[in-house]
Amino acid sequence: MSKEKEDFRIEIDVEHELDKIRQRLEGLPKSVASRTLVNALNMAGRKTRADFVKNAKGEYTLKNKKLLNAVNKDEGAPYYSAARGNFASTGKPLEGKIIAHGPVRDVMEYMFKPNEGSAGAAAKVFSGSELDIIKDSRTGTKAFSVTFDSLHVAIVQRIPGKKYTEDGQQNREAKLRKQLKAKGHSRSYIENNVKHADMTRVEKILSPSVPHMLENDKVRAKATERFREYLDAAVEKQIEKTLKKYSKEESE
Repeated sequence: MSKEKEDFRIEIDVEHELDKIRQRLEGLPKSVASRTLVNALNMAGRKTRADFVKNAKGEYTLKNKKLLNAVNKDEGAPYYSAARGNFASTGKPLEGKIIAHGPVRDVMEYMFKPNEGSAGAAAKVFSGSELDIIKDSRTGTKAFSVTFDSLHVAIVQRIPGKKYTEDGQQNREAKLRKQLKAKGHSRSYIENNVKHADMTRVEKILSPSVPHMLENDKVRAKATERFREYLDAAVEKQIEKTLKKYSKEESE
């Protein structure tokens, strides 16, 4: 079992599992045992996907937990791609995949606190961590919240040594004038503030994407631990289902 684009696999001994199934399904075609194992693998895989989601919800403070639902694939929610084929006839590996792909998230989608005065904005991405002020570890520059022209609110941080282009600076000066004028400040006050405004470029502070959340060692470890339990139970259930099916066919 693997997760797309990740060097992470939960491997099973297919021949060993097939031998166990064949012993219970003695007298039935070999293809039946193969199909039984495929069905069991998929049953265990879907349960493991649900475990990944459950563990990620507990490990991270992502506010909109619904983004982790399988129906939100474009947002990065993991979904299960079923194992297919007949191992007995093709000899190809049985592989079910838990797939997730999606964008990095805005830090404000996690637990955060807007800046208050000079305190700076704070965030808490991991459930077990503290709500900490976001700042550059080298310069001590603190992050702060801003509202863009699109009205999108984000937490940003200044990039030391990087200035806006001439056009960018003029746009920001015009925006600042408009904001200060709306607040009723005098012309001299506005121009003085525009003159001394910090024109260092800013960048948005981003946080883990949903796929990245699933890469977390703790999230993986918990799901991996449960997978083998799920597989054992699924194999047993599929064997019983197969026996019941063929028993019914024989009696008809």
